[in-house]
Amino acid sequence: MLPGSYQAPEGGTKNPAAPLKRFLLPSTGGRSKRPEYCNYNYNNKFMKNSVKNLLRGGVFALGATFAFAFTQPMDNVQTVWGEDQINGVVPVTLNSNEYICDPGTIQCLYYDEAMEQPVPNSRGQFKLQ
Repeated sequence: MLPGSYQAPEGGTKNPAAPLKRFLLPSTGGRSKRPEYCNYNYNNKFMKNSVKNLLRGGVFALGATFAFAFTQPMDNVQTVWGEDQINGVVPVTLNSNEYICDPGTIQCLYYDEAMEQPVPNSRGQFKLQ
């Protein structure tokens, strides 16, 4: 073997730099190189759009939740209670022709059967028709 020559190990490569190749980094010219499949601008825009869409969907879902959380369904038919002199406490439909509140100073209609929650603007003597 000549002086300064490289003897490859048995079964190995004849390239003297091969053992060091895994430690050497390619020259990048002062800037980092990204793999071709990793287009930074595309991924950045994609991420921004994804976040925007997720935020829009989240705000919409939150708004819908609050819209239903703070409202109550309106009953077209509301049952109220009045005290008849003959039948006692009876349920009637509010604003129907089942009863009359004759003018007077006592409370006529109540929201509950125990007659503890008065209906506003319903003063008078309760009578069934």
